[in-house]
Amino acid sequence: MVISPAELTLSNTARWVIYGNQVISQMIVEDESFRDMCQNYYVAGGGRGKAPQLTRRGLLKMINAEYDCFLTFTKYHEEDPPQAADEPVLSQSAIDAAFNE
Repeated sequence: MVISPAELTLSNTARWVIYGNQVISQMIVEDESFRDMCQNYYVAGGGRGKAPQLTRRGLLKMINAEYDCFLTFTKYHEEDPPQAADEPVLSQSAIDAAFNE
């Protein structure tokens, strides 16, 4: 499997936001240091030019994809796995509320 520098950059920054040990504000995507970090991930992964920027909507999609991976994993490792949700794990309003705390 080959992951593009853009995909690697977005994945790494999303993991940093989701799994980091600190509370993250929605303003992080506008922060110069955060953008520099994204740029460094991009260049380190072979990207050229301006790095793609993680958005709140993109983060929401990655959180839901991560949960789908969790459901798939448990499907093959439990006798009674959790059922997939009809709705995304987090709605846009839920992520808005989390970022505005």
